[in-house]
Amino acid sequence: QSLEKAQDQLRAFSTAWAALEIFTNKVFAKYEENFVEGISKEHNSHGVNEFLDRISEVMKDKYRLTDKFSLIASFLSDDVSADIAQFKRLKDMRDDISHGKEFDEIRLPVEDARKLVAKYLKLHMLAQDALQS
Repeated sequence: QSLEKAQDQLRAFSTAWAALEIFTNKVFAKYEENFVEGISKEHNSHGVNEFLDRISEVMKDKYRLTDKFSLIASFLSDDVSADIAQFKRLKDMRDDISHGKEFDEIRLPVEDARKLVAKYLKLHMLAQDALQS
């Protein structure tokens, strides 16, 4: 819907943001698992593994969306800092709109949101293809 030219800027931004948020929530568990496995292998210790299991259990539903995206970006992007900053900016804009703050519809970063979600969808698919090869 974000790509439809008949959409207004607010709807285009909202749908692009929704795609980014859904993507982040859907794929996070895979990257969290890879992250925890990497630490576990590096510190092959029963105590470390118990600690990691406990952290995973406690944090299961406590990660903020930006935390999730940051981990995904650290696995997929060569420009992690810029992508995280972009994600935060987009999220702040979405939060402002959701909380009723004034905004200029013409200046909504629709294209930035579209590009970020497209970039990460592509990088994620390529990463999955590489793992299967």
